[in-house]
Amino acid sequence: MFIFVVVNFFERLDQFVSHKAAFGVIVKFYVFQLGYIFNLMFPVAHLLALFLSLGELAQKNEILAIRAAGVSLKRVFIPLLVFALFSSAFDLFVAEVLGYPGYQKSERVMRVEIQKRKPIFGRVSGENISFFWQNRLYYFGYINRIRNIGSRITVIEFKGDSIKRQITAKDGVFNGKYWILKDGTERIVRPEKDTLIFFKKRPYPEFNITPFEFLKKRSRLIYTPAKELKEVIDKKKKAGLDYTAELAEYLSRFAFPFSCFVMLFFGIPLASSMRGKAKATAFGLALSLAFLYWGMFQGIKLAGSLGKINPYLSAWLTNIIFFVPSLYMYFRIDD
Repeated sequence: MFIFVVVNFFERLDQFVSHKAAFGVIVKFYVFQLGYIFNLMFPVAHLLALFLSLGELAQKNEILAIRAAGVSLKRVFIPLLVFALFSSAFDLFVAEVLGYPGYQKSERVMRVEIQKRKPIFGRVSGENISFFWQNRLYYFGYINRIRNIGSRITVIEFKGDSIKRQITAKDGVFNGKYWILKDGTERIVRPEKDTLIFFKKRPYPEFNITPFEFLKKRSRLIYTPAKELKEVIDKKKKAGLDYTAELAEYLSRFAFPFSCFVMLFFGIPLASSMRGKAKATAFGLALSLAFLYWGMFQGIKLAGSLGKINPYLSAWLTNIIFFVPSLYMYFRIDD
């Protein structure tokens, strides 16, 4: 984590200097990022520790002595794998409690206190905004807070887990108190028969959230806690709206911390066979594997969020790619 912060600091140094950022503000920026950095670096730390410790055992012929005593190396390494499972759960906990909420705060510090720019919700307009609020799922294809208008609007109202009402409109305007929707339909869901209403212009006093508040509530998926992501996914699924990006992000929240286990499982056969290799070699190999995993994970995750790959596959494919050869190597340790 220290190395990450130092490297990141020098990468951003020109921004800090050009904006005359105070030392306390810079410290606050990195303090808020610590949970997120921990989430990224925890699997790397496991891999480094594994290669340095097992590499040294291999160098000093300790592993050879264990095998000569007739002890199965697979049995010796089981506690490491159990520890890695607990580490994966702990990494997930830290990411959800400190990592993603802290990253959101650090981005605000960078934008508002360092770059002296407007907050994200201070933007005049936005596109493809969706969020869940007070049993209603709102979607705006476009919204403008200066002109108080919106277009390609969908509002889905829920009663428990069931859809109670669905409204779609081509355009809408906020009159200062509530929204007036134009050129749309309203479907009221009833057990016996649905009611479909067409309208040219219709006021909705219950929709009293201003465009400013809509933009304020907007947040990137990386900021959204997993619990809220799951809620949005469930509501969008019931409403028949696209939830691919949210699902890919949600699943990756569980897949990435599991890399603590996968990387250790992949690294054990390699590290235990590094007899005669220097520590620098072990360090370099561990970092190379970490960067390879991270690059593959982010690339495949992006493809999943864009709908190029099934979201479930995109979240776990990198772990599968590393895990399958790990099984083969692990069961050949004693050969």
